[in-house]
Amino acid sequence: MRKIFWTVLVLFFFSCESKEKVKKDLDPADLDLIISSVERDGRDMMEEIAFVSEFITSLYENQDTVDFEVPLSYTFTNGISNNRPGDSDDKSTIYISSLQTDQELIYKEIRITNPLDSLFRSIRTKYPQIAQIYTNSADQISRVYPEYDAVNLLEPDLDLTAFNFYYGADETNNPERVPRWLPDAYIDPAGLGWIVSLVSPVYVNDQLKLVVGIDFKLSEILEPYMRPSAGEFLVVTAKGDIVSGSPVAINALGFPPLKNHVYTETIKTDNFRISDYNLYNSKSAEVRKMASTLLNFGEDRFYFEQEPDLCCAIVSRFQLIGWVLIEIVKN
Repeated sequence: MRKIFWTVLVLFFFSCESKEKVKKDLDPADLDLIISSVERDGRDMMEEIAFVSEFITSLYENQDTVDFEVPLSYTFTNGISNNRPGDSDDKSTIYISSLQTDQELIYKEIRITNPLDSLFRSIRTKYPQIAQIYTNSADQISRVYPEYDAVNLLEPDLDLTAFNFYYGADETNNPERVPRWLPDAYIDPAGLGWIVSLVSPVYVNDQLKLVVGIDFKLSEILEPYMRPSAGEFLVVTAKGDIVSGSPVAINALGFPPLKNHVYTETIKTDNFRISDYNLYNSKSAEVRKMASTLLNFGEDRFYFEQEPDLCCAIVSRFQLIGWVLIEIVKN
């Protein structure tokens, strides 16, 4: 009995000493390096989309040079251009909501913005991580590159201004009228799955004319930066939604097991609810406390006391978007 007592005592002190050592050794520098790499590329994208916005403004400022009598290079059926993915002409897909009935206005906007096709192609060639680049206008006209199957993916009467990739750049949400990253991941209505968007407004005569957007699949914008790093990481929104993370970190925090799937594969499915993987919905009270400590109170680390397999969590914060990168350290 005495031997067991001393063994337990030694293990206890060793555990405490190890945890204290980890506390002293914790350094968010690796997390800061990951974030700086992500945001360096993010700023490049912001410069690109700002250029597109300026280019569109110039198209409208010089619309008197457009020959509106030249036939459109697009044909339409029920408000959707007839080009399809894989077509040799490599154009954008144009969608016109049935909410817009002014045919003269429609054809005028399409003609003015037609030069965007070649610009979109060049930008996506330069940045292959871009899933799609597009405009959505106040007049209910959408131009998306590359082509997609709008006929089978979109309802005919969508209100384009009701989506966050439009109103996220409007005067209320973006009074500075600058490029901004949308804070929430969302399901793309064109079938790309879970994405994150960068949007930028275009004003003509001080009126919001349209919004430019660039979409990135979550897996492609985050995974490349996480893969070379040793550690168990989570990327979490300000609301506590996990938008990326390793299976080990996910399971360690008390969420349903991912088995042979990584988190970014799981969120591609339409029946996935992101709220199922929100830190505040963890079955562990201490994980919920961690979320509050890191997200609500702005602390840079949290030490677990009740979870025997977990030591601590350290955090670094994104500047361009309201997300945080959390490293989970296990015992």
